[in-house]
Amino acid sequence: MAFLKLCDIGKIYSSENNVAVGIRKVNLSFDKGEFVAVTGKSGSGKTTLLNVIGGLDSYEEGEMYIEGKPTSHYIKSDWDEYVAKYVSFIFQDYNILESFTVFENIEFALTSVKDLKERKRRALEIAERVGLKDRLNTKGVKLSGGEKQRTVIARAIAKDSPVILADEPTGNLDSVNAKSILALLKEVSEEKLVIVVTHNYEDVKEYATRHIRIYDGGVESDEIFERVKSSEDAEEKEGLYEKERQYVFKTRRKKSKRSKEDRLADARDKFILGWKRFCTRPKQNILISVVLFIALSGIILSISLVSNLGYYPVFFEVNDIEGRVLVATRDDYYTEQSAQELADKYGASSFIMHDIYLDASALVVMEGDSIKNSRYFRLDMLDGKKADKGRLPQRADEILLRIPYNYANDYSVGQKLEMFNVNYQSRVDGTNNQGMVYVISGIDYYVDNREPISACFTKEGYEYYAQFQRLNVPPLSGAIVEVDAEGFPVIEDEEGNYLDNRNLRDAVFQIDFDLQGKVVESNALMDNNEGLYIRKAVSAALLFTDVKYNKDLTPFVSSLYDSSCIVFSVSPEVFKDYFTEESKQISLIFENNKKAGEAVEKMTRDGYSSIRARDINIMSSLSFIEKLINFFSTTLISLAFSVAVSLVVVVTLIKLMSLGRKDVSVFRTMGIADSTVKASTFVQLFLALVPALILCVILVLIMYFAPIGAVLQYMGWEAVFMIVLGMTIILLILAGSYNKLIYRQKIRKGLRRANK
Repeated sequence: MAFLKLCDIGKIYSSENNVAVGIRKVNLSFDKGEFVAVTGKSGSGKTTLLNVIGGLDSYEEGEMYIEGKPTSHYIKSDWDEYVAKYVSFIFQDYNILESFTVFENIEFALTSVKDLKERKRRALEIAERVGLKDRLNTKGVKLSGGEKQRTVIARAIAKDSPVILADEPTGNLDSVNAKSILALLKEVSEEKLVIVVTHNYEDVKEYATRHIRIYDGGVESDEIFERVKSSEDAEEKEGLYEKERQYVFKTRRKKSKRSKEDRLADARDKFILGWKRFCTRPKQNILISVVLFIALSGIILSISLVSNLGYYPVFFEVNDIEGRVLVATRDDYYTEQSAQELADKYGASSFIMHDIYLDASALVVMEGDSIKNSRYFRLDMLDGKKADKGRLPQRADEILLRIPYNYANDYSVGQKLEMFNVNYQSRVDGTNNQGMVYVISGIDYYVDNREPISACFTKEGYEYYAQFQRLNVPPLSGAIVEVDAEGFPVIEDEEGNYLDNRNLRDAVFQIDFDLQGKVVESNALMDNNEGLYIRKAVSAALLFTDVKYNKDLTPFVSSLYDSSCIVFSVSPEVFKDYFTEESKQISLIFENNKKAGEAVEKMTRDGYSSIRARDINIMSSLSFIEKLINFFSTTLISLAFSVAVSLVVVVTLIKLMSLGRKDVSVFRTMGIADSTVKASTFVQLFLALVPALILCVILVLIMYFAPIGAVLQYMGWEAVFMIVLGMTIILLILAGSYNKLIYRQKIRKGLRRANK
């Protein structure tokens, strides 16, 4: 039985307006050991015959047997397996992997050898056999024509397939190189079937054991000069192939279970091939990485920027401090004593008086800024906080500022600020509500700029702030300083004469912690309302000054207020003597939320109105329409942009990937498993994604840590992860689509298109 047999083979090419016969009624048998020369005029069908034998073209008539088995029932996957197992190709256009070295061209044809050391040994041995030992590390693009053809022959030898098909292998070579190549093929034919298509029989005459002439699609003559022994002595039985074909249709081969070592070796080969595809085409893969980076950064930046659309500040939001329980009373007031008793009764670690201000943003004016540049801070307690810069507050008029990294340029240690509670009228509306001045003693940095900036107080500092914000009386009260019938402060000179104070109505009231514990008794230092006046009040001092003439006492306040106003500064003792410490609502702080919940259950049974901070349904200041606007302006715009970017990325990457389609077609002729080639496409794309991800990480770090302000919104690692996951899914779809596109077409068409 012949190794390869063609019975009445016919091939027809059809197009929209034309039908052409490639070959007709071809009957030929071939065996290993033959060196067959196929000649004929251009268009006679010799290349078509070669393509049919090589599985690059299908046939419409007859039957082709390989080792006695029919092939007419083959589907595409069967033909791919046939090519991988039986056929090696040597093309006139070489079809060498130009971006791979000589050694890599040979080595990847040896993927059936699972041991890497053995694979390298054989590759070196074959390279030496074809005379390329000194060119192992030279890329295919830098080889001469003869060296390229030798590399392709070496690749065919490495593949170790029984059939070598050469289409005009010497067409682009000079006579010296042509003879060398043919001699090498002759040597190989001793153990394989070599079929050479040539237009010049004289070149191969001395090497051929057989000469077949093709004319008008048929076999004109078949001369055998040297007969070889048939693959099997047994005669073929007529009609046997029909039964076998029917059997194959019903029972296709099932894939045998492979060992763990083989699976690991295959995974290794997939990665190695993908890595080589990534490294050997740097320009292509750099472009892919750039496209992926632009896509990722574009999506990240767009979502970050769009997040600012439809944003409205929320002025009231419950501060979810760990273990916080809010306790309110309708009839009575809580004093510090009753609050401590309640904390002791239910096991709270501490309590906070006037806690409502923890849940309201403070309007803040920084030193040197105008009221128009005010901003909003959240308030918090100092417990458990740290200072990355400066130190923790030690005085009641010091705060720790918690800010995102990208606000680092806006705030500094030692800077002063004035706070107003936004639930009350402020000087923004032209009224006399006053704020308290604090010094930033330390700064704690964090990443998420979606979270509001927090000002953290000592317990004493918060108490002063909370009580100060409860002032709902004119800033100057008779208990502190005498006022006339119209509410103007009564100011006397040294001799007790009243001064004209009609231009001093906008007086400002402040606590000066530097006066703590001091009692000052003295007369005015200067006349005519141009200096500092001191008047004894309660147990400490009340100071007032015309800042127009004395700005050293309150330099910060002078920048906020009109220069004609009076600033009244009182000591903490005066403040505490005048204002009550009673509170309608307090907060108890427990060790954790679990214990807070248990305490709430007990307090509820005992008749207290209490609730955990984390259980409150927070209602923002956004209306339903505003929320809809916010949703559509952020989610839909970002989604639309992301989809648009993704489509552009897919189209662009497919075009970039198509630059390497020739390599994929060549891989298919080298006997590399389809699964390995397909998987290597995924590996190549994901390796190109790595530098894009690294650049995006740098971009995100710049967004979150560089002091560039709040132009870009922090999205959180979850959002970034989802974006990367989305891009990964796009790459999976892209790689799968690209593989389908390449494998949908036949090898011959893929090579022909790639060579155009």
